Amino acid sequence: MARVLLLGSTGFFGRAVAHKLIDAGHQVRVLVRDPMKAAAFKARGAQLMVGDALNPAAMTQAAQGTEHIISLVAVRRNRPQSFLEVNVDGPRIMAEAAKAAGARSVVLVSAIGARLDPKFKYFTSRWMGEQELAKTGVAGTILRFSFVIAEDGGILDDFQRAANFGPFLIIPGDGQTQLQPILREDAARCVVEAISKPAYQSRSMPSRASFSAGATTSRHGSRPNFSCTSAMPATTPGTATAVAPCTLRSSLTRGQA
Repeated sequence: MARVLLLGSTGFFGRAVAHKLIDAGHQVRVLVRDPMKAAAFKARGAQLMVGDALNPAAMTQAAQGTEHIISLVAVRRNRPQSFLEVNVDGPRIMAEAAKAAGARSVVLVSAIGARLDPKFKYFTSRWMGEQELAKTGVAGTILRFSFVIAEDGGILDDFQRAANFGPFLIIPGDGQTQLQPILREDAARCVVEAISKPAYQSRSMPSRASFSAGATTSRHGSRPNFSCTSAMPATTPGTATAVAPCTLRSSLTRGQA
């Protein structure tokens, strides 16, 4: 089994990934700011290191001796930490640490919709982070998930809060939009598989699911058939489109919506 460094292990999605890695028999190391939040992983044999994934020195130290690095670190709001320092610079810091440590590959969890569009700064920041990673030439996989759902959080909490305002839930669009949510357990499995299958390396992969608008699931209902496969062609490390100009980077600094 592989030696894996996991970043972002204590979040809603990270907890599931950490346990899936341990279940698969991997030697797991987590870099956390608060070790108390990772106590469950330590109890299962994971190694805890205290530090910030955005600190190059801490990342370089944490990456030593690992074969794969997985990053789930991201922010959806531009405060208190900015899109620039987390979503854009974070992947580059991870990749540079991986290269210095001689790691075999990295996995970056991004988002469906990541693209260069100044009107959508979050998605632009995710796209720019992907480009920063690709420019380093480190072998790896980018997983673009849509809504990750589970009974104890994720996008379902957002829908619940919106529904509490009245008898109707307003969904933007024309009613024909198709959604591709994915169960947290399945998304975590995709992440674990990405480090065990060489064919997935150096690829950008959206999560694909047989789940369209209008379909419903519950703890008592049938489970959708989710897949980790990709229809996107492989890309060569180091050949990504150039990162957006400095004026765009400045728009992703702290506090700007």
